[in-house]
Amino acid sequence: MESQAFVTGRHLYLRGLESQDINSRYVRWLNDPEVNMFMATRRFPTTLEDLQGFYQKIKADPNALYFAICLKKDGTHIGNVKLDKIDWISRTAEFGLLIGEKRQWGHRCGSEAAYLITKHGFFQLNLKRITIFLTEENAGALKCYERAGYQQEGILRGAVFLNGQYRNVVAMGQLKGEFQSRAEYEPN
Repeated sequence: MESQAFVTGRHLYLRGLESQDINSRYVRWLNDPEVNMFMATRRFPTTLEDLQGFYQKIKADPNALYFAICLKKDGTHIGNVKLDKIDWISRTAEFGLLIGEKRQWGHRCGSEAAYLITKHGFFQLNLKRITIFLTEENAGALKCYERAGYQQEGILRGAVFLNGQYRNVVAMGQLKGEFQSRAEYEPN
């Protein structure tokens, strides 16, 4: 299974998102209220056809990289991670993460995947800065990204309408120099 690995960590590996990943399990993740609680896509139900169209769009985007997050022990696809809105001149990108398999929540899969994609972005793509935006209420994600070296940089007040009200969005970022100066990430 790991022969498809593009980036390898201690418990996980990242591989390119493939057409066979666009399936009913992935659709289930996107339509599960617990999984999509903080996602912009939660406003509308997702169909397999929607997801297939999205896959074709991202596959053709030269400024986006989408990876499947897989368990090293058995190759199970548990979520996705991305770098998109890549600005090849300024060397910046936005980061996004989804752990769709809820039984993997709380096992620091998100932190390890965040670390792996960040390392890939800085050392393979030679990015200078990676940013992520998330709602203030997403406490688990805030901890996850902090473990991967991201720092809170600001608050965008009332930036997203979610669950019937406008919510603040936290901007987090990391610079290549900060990432280089930290110890190698070793998830528990």
